[in-house]
Amino acid sequence: ELIQTLKSKVDSERLLAVEILDLLQQVQDRLLHLKMGYPSLLAFCVQELKYSESTAYRRISALRLSADVPELKEQLQSGELTFQAVAQVQTFLNQEKKQNQKIYSLEEKQDLVRQVQRKNTRQIEQLLAEKSPGLAKPETSRQVTSTLRQVTITISVGLDSKLEELRSLYSHKNPNPSLAELIEIMADEVLRRQEDRQ
Repeated sequence: ELIQTLKSKVDSERLLAVEILDLLQQVQDRLLHLKMGYPSLLAFCVQELKYSESTAYRRISALRLSADVPELKEQLQSGELTFQAVAQVQTFLNQEKKQNQKIYSLEEKQDLVRQVQRKNTRQIEQLLAEKSPGLAKPETSRQVTSTLRQVTITISVGLDSKLEELRSLYSHKNPNPSLAELIEIMADEVLRRQEDRQ
């Protein structure tokens, strides 16, 4: 009984989310967010509706894409699609247009939406990367603390295999090292060899 109640509430939640999309569409069409002094629909969703930025972005992405793929709303309501999946597709389309000057037709957008149904975030990332490898995330680096930096890179499957092999080779120095530890071990060894040559 508890599980049935929970599933019923989840169904209601999905229905409500789609109804919210329709209401957001009316706000946008009537420019109510601008009349209220908000510079964008995103700002309206965050400041007026108290959504987090990520949640607001996913809702707006669904709003934009549903204009070309109306059946998207039914798929969101049924659970075949998630707001996260829709946001990934919309971001992909925006990047393709901006970086590659590629504009997808309505049929291509509909096909793309069908392809991401029932897929998780990682599967969708892989699917979209295969369609446009040039959109792989660029390297980024940012200071996290006074002694740590966060570095994000995209590597090939081949390099990943090599790193796994090196992880095994260096396991005698550090059993199952993290990627950061592995890079530090390799860096220390290369620098030591360089010093020995001098």
